[in-house]
Amino acid sequence: MTVAPASILTRTSGKRHGPITRVFSPGDLGELLKPFVFLDYLEAPGGGGPHFGFHPHSGIATLTFPLSFDIEHETSQGQIDRVRRGGIEWMMAGGGIWHRAKPLGEEAIRGFQIWFSMPPSHENAEPSALFIQPENVPVSGPVTVLLGSYREARSAIPAPFDANYLWVQLGDGERWTYALPAGHTLAWVFAQQGRLEVAGQTLEREAAVFAVCTIARSTDPLHSALLFSTRYEGVFRGILDTLTAAKDDKVRVEIYQVLRADLQELSRT
Repeated sequence: MTVAPASILTRTSGKRHGPITRVFSPGDLGELLKPFVFLDYLEAPGGGGPHFGFHPHSGIATLTFPLSFDIEHETSQGQIDRVRRGGIEWMMAGGGIWHRAKPLGEEAIRGFQIWFSMPPSHENAEPSALFIQPENVPVSGPVTVLLGSYREARSAIPAPFDANYLWVQLGDGERWTYALPAGHTLAWVFAQQGRLEVAGQTLEREAAVFAVCTIARSTDPLHSALLFSTRYEGVFRGILDTLTAAKDDKVRVEIYQVLRADLQELSRT
């Protein structure tokens, strides 16, 4: 099988609000990159992380990956769990759930939370939460599998969609190639630490959306990145190409609104 080299369709550094960088959301790329709709990167000094009081969700799932801290999670169903650093908190809101979370300890806080849209079959399902400790998170070489699979490593999370969500750590100059699984035609990456060379460009604390495959090489002693791949409808690539070509913010928003309307019309046919 011949795999074409990756091409970057668009890049973003997201928007920072206090300790949280919202890498993408439904107001920008999140609407076009379903099933992933929000990606937040949390970064705060020791003892200074935010506490999230009880708040509701419905029709979505969230995956929280605390890199440097332990976290306590509580649901409105009375379930209370702690996940140690490097573990995973997975919550499916289904027809509706309230939850809250707080970081534990005094260490500097680094971590991610991503939101997924659910297929209609799961939007109103019974809510549930799954907590995976770090020793039970599968690893293959430089890859930690947060969701889906990579080579022989497979996540225990029963996600109702076909997608891979990977945490990758590379040494200085180390090269790593990711070929999309059968049926996956869209991928994105977020360079969390260090500089990542990919598709002829260098990423540093930013995300890039690709088509086809990803070939990466780090240029710092330690490089860390998230990578996600999934299926997508053929119309999405044209949308992302158009968004990349639109330099002016107003034009970009207008194009996005028109294309979103076109997508809604397509979904009815």
